[in-house]
Parts: sequence; structure tokens; C-alpha cells
Amino acid sequence: MRGLALIGFAERDLHVVAEIGAALAARTLGAPAVVVMPTTAPKVKIDGARAFGAEGIFAGTTSSERRARAEAEAAERGLTMVPPFDHQWIVAGQGTAGLEILEQRPDVAAVLVPVGGGGLVAGVAAAIKQSRPDVKVIGVEPAGAAKMKASVDAGHPVTLPKTETIADGLMPVRPGDLTFALVQRFVDRVITVEDKDIIAAVLWIFAIARLVAEPSGAATTAAVLSGALDA
Repeated sequence: MRGLALIGFAERDLHVVAEIGAALAARTLGAPAVVVMPTTAPKVKIDGARAFGAEGIFAGTTSSERRARAEAEAAERGLTMVPPFDHQWIVAGQGTAGLEILEQRPDVAAVLVPVGGGGLVAGVAAAIKQSRPDVKVIGVEPAGAAKMKASVDAGHPVTLPKTETIADGLMPVRPGDLTFALVQRFVDRVITVEDKDIIAAVLWIFAIARLVAEPSGAATTAAVLSGALDA
């Protein structure tokens, strides 16, 4: 679709998966890596992180549980904590995707970004809006994990009692403080999609684009195909 850019990712593009990316970066630097994952983490992510030499440990199903475990492990072992989304370096790094879109698609009018903890959408929105204020940036999150939309509507970060969605990468119960502030400043709106539409998008991407996309990466496609973008 001309003028519209969708940010997502496919399981075959393993370098974009956070757990695997952290493991690969650590191995490249010759540093040990401990990756804290939810007990519900998909096998492909577990195996991928371990294949690059990371130690995988598991803690609960929410981002707050994983953060607490990661901070405890870092303190006990003398490790450096790398947060998943709520850090200026994480946001800045992910914002480069926005700059690439502007470089490759100068005609772009709107960019859709999946929303988990908000690092990706915050970075992309900050990069795009400070370069091309006319380009719309729209966050997309599952209806069963709509923490960012709830926070934007409330005017402050909101913690959901629970999240439930097929898109495991978009399941944090709360956005980060930094990511929320950037979303509030730079993102035009946040919309939600149903799991059934995410599943349909995964199938569509496989049939048409010949890519094996994970549900989290198919959320933006789901927003277009389901009509949620135009609602």
C-alpha cells in the first residue's frame, strides 16, 4: 500500500528477536549473557538464545516479574542490566528503524508500529516526528494487552491486572515511564486488534509474502486487514 509502512518481523529473521539479539551481542563481545524469559516463552526464542551461548532462566509471565528477577540476578552476579524497553539507549537504537523507513520510503504518510513495552514505538515515533512531523505514527497492540492505550487514555502509565494474547512479545502489563512519555508526545494514536485478526494476518503474510511471521510481528498487518486502522 503506497504511503503506508508496517513494522513487524518474521521468525526467520532471528536477529530482531530481543532475547536472541542480546545473546548474539554478548557472544560477539566475549561477554556472558543471562537472558530472563517468561515461563511461556516460545521454544524458538529459548533455543535461539541458548544457541548463541546465553544462559536462559525463567520468571513468571509478566514483564514486572522478569524485571525483578533480572535485577536480582544482576545484583548477585555483578552483571549489567539491559532492560527490554524502558531505557534511552534501547529507545534510541530501535528508533533507527524509523530513520530507515524515511530513507527508503520518502513518500511515506503513516507508519504502524507494534506495541509491547513501548520501546520500539517510542523510538520510531521520536525519530520520525522530529524528522518529518507530517508523517503519522500509529501504535498497534492486542486488545488483550492494551496497556499503552489504557495509559494514553488515562494520561499516565497504567498497570493492567493481566494480559492475554497470542502475541507473546506484546504482553507487558505496563508501559515504561520513558516510553509512555515519548508515546504521549510523538504518537498520533494507539489502536487495538483482536487475536483472531492477528492469526488471520499471520496466515495472510505466509500465503502472500511467503514469510513465517510471529503473531507480535503481524499485529500491524492485522490492523490494516481487519479495518481497525480505519475505525
